[in-house]
Amino acid sequence: AQSRMKKRNTTHGSFTNPRPYKVWKEHFIEDRGCERHRIWREVFVSALPHILLNLILIGYLIFGAFLFRTADPSIIASGTLRENVFFAFTTIATIGYGAEAPSTPLGKWVCVAYCVVGVPLIFMVLANDGQFIVDFYWIIKNSYMRGTEEWNGEMPLKATALLLTLWMLFGGLLFSRWIGDLTYFNAVYYSFISVSTIGFGDIVVHPQDTLQTVLNLLYFSVGMIFLTTLTGSLSNYLQRLHYLGRQFSGVSEVEVWFGGQAMTVKELITAVADHFETSPELLHYVLTDLDQILEVALNKDTGEAVEHLKMQGETARKQSFVCLELGPDSERK
Repeated sequence: AQSRMKKRNTTHGSFTNPRPYKVWKEHFIEDRGCERHRIWREVFVSALPHILLNLILIGYLIFGAFLFRTADPSIIASGTLRENVFFAFTTIATIGYGAEAPSTPLGKWVCVAYCVVGVPLIFMVLANDGQFIVDFYWIIKNSYMRGTEEWNGEMPLKATALLLTLWMLFGGLLFSRWIGDLTYFNAVYYSFISVSTIGFGDIVVHPQDTLQTVLNLLYFSVGMIFLTTLTGSLSNYLQRLHYLGRQFSGVSEVEVWFGGQAMTVKELITAVADHFETSPELLHYVLTDLDQILEVALNKDTGEAVEHLKMQGETARKQSFVCLELGPDSERK
């Protein structure tokens, strides 16, 4: 029984320390370069800007509700706070159903000024929150799927399309059974038109209480994140199609901006090698060794790290001697 329990904990993690937590923890330590006993302090420090950014957006929506109520009371006939918040959200999210709109010159100017700040703010917050969804996908995938893949900042196209489809189907249930009284087809249609920020205005579902308003805003926000992620995945495939069949050559002549001036990659490498009075080939080995030193120092215990670095040092010295004997202009097999 103990053997079976140990095998289960190794594969899927224990009940108190599940495998997704282990995967996230190792990735966080590697990404932040922090010590293990200070991980929760680093989590708080890294999470604080994201929390503040979302709080700023919530505060801006509430501020907009009072602003529109004061500038143009005719926008929302009842003038309730939740309806004004819903109007402020659909305005800066560029959904704009058109059922309510400013009617006075002051209200129109206030709407323009409010959107100048609000539109970039909401899309910046949603893009930032979308990264957490992407990270969650890679945590689950590397926890329960066979093998591990490189943890990049994007989701595969199939996964994103599946999530968006499921979210639209869930919206059909949400707006046909609870928040609204639409047919299921019209509810799915309304979900997509709203999430894609098209907002024809032919169908508009008005939340009836505060809970429905909050769920409505959360649904639209997550849906917009899924759609933005899908657009990013599609753009990568379009870039691959654009460069299909092309051969990448002349990389050494690509210009980069370094030290306040433009120079080619070849010039930059040569300048760094000249500064350290060495050859570009030897510089390559030094940089490779430095990367290995950092990796060993972060991922291994002190004793194992010392032994590993000693072996790496012997190999590096042999490679360096060979490189110096050949010279920078010689060909290496």
